[in-house]
Amino acid sequence: MGAWGPGIFSDDLACDLREEFRELIAEGHSPRQATERLRSDYIDVEDLPDQRSVFCLALAATQWKLGRLLDDVRDEALRLIDSGEALELWKSSLIDEEDVRSVRRRQTALEKLREQLLKPQPGPKQIRLPFASRTEWEIGHAVAYRLGSGRHIVFRVIGMDEGRRHRHAIVDIADWIGDEPPVRKEIEGLSRLPSVLFAVTPRTPGKHPPALTHALKSTPENKRLAVIENFRENPWMFAGGRSGPPESDGVFELFEDRPNEMPTDRTRVIATDLPVAQAECEGAEVFGGWSLLDEFLEISFELR
Repeated sequence: MGAWGPGIFSDDLACDLREEFRELIAEGHSPRQATERLRSDYIDVEDLPDQRSVFCLALAATQWKLGRLLDDVRDEALRLIDSGEALELWKSSLIDEEDVRSVRRRQTALEKLREQLLKPQPGPKQIRLPFASRTEWEIGHAVAYRLGSGRHIVFRVIGMDEGRRHRHAIVDIADWIGDEPPVRKEIEGLSRLPSVLFAVTPRTPGKHPPALTHALKSTPENKRLAVIENFRENPWMFAGGRSGPPESDGVFELFEDRPNEMPTDRTRVIATDLPVAQAECEGAEVFGGWSLLDEFLEISFELR
């Protein structure tokens, strides 16, 4: 998604960096070790000045808030702000023309960060490792899933999104539904079930309904509930406002939002080493939270 607003953390890279620094500290790394690890992991941003600026500012803001701000990180962030480079790089990365108010809001965010970095930082905060979903499924697995109605569908694992701690399955759904889980012979050769949401009239991409915009600032559970509610009212959201199905139509990333959330009594691996066309996580829709999966499947695929 990239940047979606003028705030320091209104950017995917900034949010990822904040989360990863917190995790590294929680694992026992020193601030210096965590910083060098991130610089190594994100070495590609050195070739993209606007991304390097996002990296430096987000790192400084995160470290200050956690009471672990390093002098060189603070100095580089202040240099970017005081020289005007941070604002110019942000403006140059905008795809569409933005109004003056948006630029002013970014300027205000930078000034607030500068003021913060010059204040004494708080004492080091204790950080606990957040939950990280790790699937035991493998690419080529076929997984039978029992819907609330009692009927079964089949997820096929066609990719994997793996990070330092998380491991999420990228799946599609075989074009099949039945009262009992199928055997391997029935699964092989089945086509992918497409999403029904591409059949609706497309709207303007990137424009969230008011209810969802508000919920995105709320708790993770409220975010998921808002997404489901807005699927009902604005099914074009899953299609991203596109006019036709892309190659990733019907492909989504499935993971747990909390420990033991997956209903093991309703899921079972029924085949391994299926020949599948592997998919990258790029382009796959994201749906975390098994508690709302049945509603998601009904709205997106008319499965019930």
